[in-house]
Amino acid sequence: MIKIEKQLPGFADYGKLLGYTPETSLFLDIETTGLSPASTTLYMIGMAAMNGDGQNWRLIQWMAENREEEPLLLAEFLRFLEPYDTLIHFNGTTFDLPYLAAKLEQFKMGNTLLEKKSLDLYRIFRPFKTIFGLTRMNQETLQAFLGQQRSDPLNGKALIPVWRKYAKKPDPALADMLLLHNQEDLCGMTSLLCLCAYPALFDGKVSPKSCRLQDNSLVITLHLEYPLPQNIQVSRLVVPNRRNIPTKDCTSGRTQASHTADDPDRHSLSISAADNSEQYPQASAGEENWCPQTGQYLLTTNFTDAVLEIPAFRGELLYFFPNYQDYYYLPLERQAVHRSVAAFVDREHRVPAKRSNCFTRKTSTFLPQPDKLVTPLFVPYYRSRDLYFEYTENYELHPELLNDYIKAVLKLFL
Repeated sequence: MIKIEKQLPGFADYGKLLGYTPETSLFLDIETTGLSPASTTLYMIGMAAMNGDGQNWRLIQWMAENREEEPLLLAEFLRFLEPYDTLIHFNGTTFDLPYLAAKLEQFKMGNTLLEKKSLDLYRIFRPFKTIFGLTRMNQETLQAFLGQQRSDPLNGKALIPVWRKYAKKPDPALADMLLLHNQEDLCGMTSLLCLCAYPALFDGKVSPKSCRLQDNSLVITLHLEYPLPQNIQVSRLVVPNRRNIPTKDCTSGRTQASHTADDPDRHSLSISAADNSEQYPQASAGEENWCPQTGQYLLTTNFTDAVLEIPAFRGELLYFFPNYQDYYYLPLERQAVHRSVAAFVDREHRVPAKRSNCFTRKTSTFLPQPDKLVTPLFVPYYRSRDLYFEYTENYELHPELLNDYIKAVLKLFL
């Protein structure tokens, strides 16, 4: 069996962000002659571990020179694994770990892998396939996205006949080819760690530097806690949820339907929240069927900073009072007022408020929100799934007030 140990180039480990301790973690990659553990051979295990100095990383590789050395390869791996608590890999959840577990069972060895934490970089990066503009999410494609070139010209499948040839007749040149591929996989895996800056961005690890209302959009400048290796620009449509809204003809008492466009096959983003009739009432008694226009969220990055643009809507929205029993509805005014105020209104011009008409009207500039994040909460009509809050200049003076809102909007891009 061949064992190789060498120093690795330095890299930022992002342990704090990903939740692992570098000193007790290993990067893992295996090489086999196929996918099925029952009918193929495990011929190489490569790992990257931190040196005792707590600063530099080293590469450790074990390569079986023939099929008979598989148990020895596994035994060396288990011995080395003992003091570590975390295994970091790329798609190892699907292949490497199940394959190793099957081989350990085959040779009746204890499976200490079950005692270790597992960190799969593929699963962390997979949600960003569209944002990265990629058609595939394998390790080579992600390295190309980062502008990295591999020295190894072969993939794992192409190396299978190389190892079989080596097993029949050992040749140092063939061994170098096999070891190089595994080394490139491990070094490439460590180089992908910088991609963790993207989940950090969309998880809201940002701080607002400024915000301003410009051209019907709220423009927020953000500082990123983790710099991005490549810049991106992503957008998402926000389309109000339009539907038939019953309205009442105040003069005749007849109920009519105000028809609006409703496209159930629309694939754009629709801001929504739980349909709660107690909290999101519907316009009644002649309320106009006003819906904000379609807008677009836009995120543009510049390595350490980003600009988030949120569509702003100018128009009239409704705020519904929660305790409708304490209000009267004034049909002529088309809004509700508190009992203490309604006492000064003629009885024929007021009626006890219901949930569906216990609102006040306001014309202002509003911003969409995906949930009840910023209050007071405004809606276009009763039971509307589209939620808004009023924009004020206070946000320009204190952009940090928008922290929770910014984080919620960033999640909409995923």
